[in-house]
Amino acid sequence: MNRLFTAFATGLTVAALAAGCGGGGDNGGGDSQAAASVEASAPLTKAEFIKQAQALCEKNREQVAKNLTSYQEQNGLLNARDIGPEAVEPILLSVFRDEVDELSSLPAPRGDEEQIEVLLSMKQQAIEAVEKQSLSSNLELAKAFKPSDQLATTYGLNACVFS
Repeated sequence: MNRLFTAFATGLTVAALAAGCGGGGDNGGGDSQAAASVEASAPLTKAEFIKQAQALCEKNREQVAKNLTSYQEQNGLLNARDIGPEAVEPILLSVFRDEVDELSSLPAPRGDEEQIEVLLSMKQQAIEAVEKQSLSSNLELAKAFKPSDQLATTYGLNACVFS
């Protein structure tokens, strides 16, 4: 099982580093606070939602990589193979919980509200299953997140999947 968790940790590091590549930035619009507030509550188009959600998820994958590095440093571990299952919470689940909250705050595209709600509910259920069952191997974690990953991929949120 430790070998599988090592693969999980190594895979997350690679995925997080890959997600860090790419661009983002603002378009220098200088919008007023009131306009930003109205825009934040208005439904996004599907393309806008996907763009913003992907950016959030990429940021979170970078955080997972930072958490992994920090965990290794704090525990005197030289490589990911030395990380045990107790690291799932501080490295991964805390970030995924925040991700669900952040994605929930994005206004879903009109007509897709239920689909987004189901996706986030499925991801939350996977987090709870991992906590309750103390899942730690890469295979167990991938299986727990598979339903939400499939829905995320179908919707176009490839950066928001576990594996």
